[in-house]
Amino acid sequence: MKKILIKTSLVISSILFSGCVTSLNNEVTVPIKTITQDKSKAYISFVRPFGGGELNDITIIEFKPKINEIELVGYINSKNKFIYPVSAPGTYYFYMTNEDRIVNYNDMIEVNVTSNKMYYISFNPSKRHLIPRVSFYPFKKTDFKDELINVKCNQELFSKYEFEKVEEEYSPFDRYRSLKLKTDIDCTSGYARELVNNSNVTVDDLKKAVIVTPNEKSIKEFDDNKARYLSEIIKYHIEFEKYRIDMIPEDGFDLD
Repeated sequence: MKKILIKTSLVISSILFSGCVTSLNNEVTVPIKTITQDKSKAYISFVRPFGGGELNDITIIEFKPKINEIELVGYINSKNKFIYPVSAPGTYYFYMTNEDRIVNYNDMIEVNVTSNKMYYISFNPSKRHLIPRVSFYPFKKTDFKDELINVKCNQELFSKYEFEKVEEEYSPFDRYRSLKLKTDIDCTSGYARELVNNSNVTVDDLKKAVIVTPNEKSIKEFDDNKARYLSEIIKYHIEFEKYRIDMIPEDGFDLD
């Protein structure tokens, strides 16, 4: 075998919560099944699964282009997530910003939803050329390979799909890469866990993140900056229309 060497939202704020996760959020302590019990709705999970990076809180905003209105989803920090319920079917636009970064044309995402689904959107801040960067990173059900669900990592699997071992420094993964399937897997547990689009994130990572909801300080912060946020979004909206990332109804995962 060859080796490759490489160097929630205001909508749920009424739910009981306790424990300050950051100064702008409170931890939601009720089970996720309680949050997602209305099966007529869709749920969009904004997740920042890891720590690190050069950015602090990332502001996530719902933008309604037909009426030029915005609503706060939340200010997301490391290892946190918001679960944002929306009516289904429907089309929704979300924008993100941060004081420490430059505006990118992929700072907006369009999410087309259907009912009884969870749509995952991840963030993984980084620093390139001394400039902090972050993007919407949609995790789509349609990106996952049925061939890799509940299968053991063994020579039969590696040979069938031409997986090659990837040697990495300082990595928590036992990574294998298949050019045939165009994906990576982690075999640490003995079973294949797909690392979609060659990322370092799995669905398990998205599910483990702590659910939070904006607190009063967060809402005030948003209200104080609302005019600036809206002006920025309107200014760049035409360019966002050209470059934004899209999700379709089939990209959602069935609710547990």
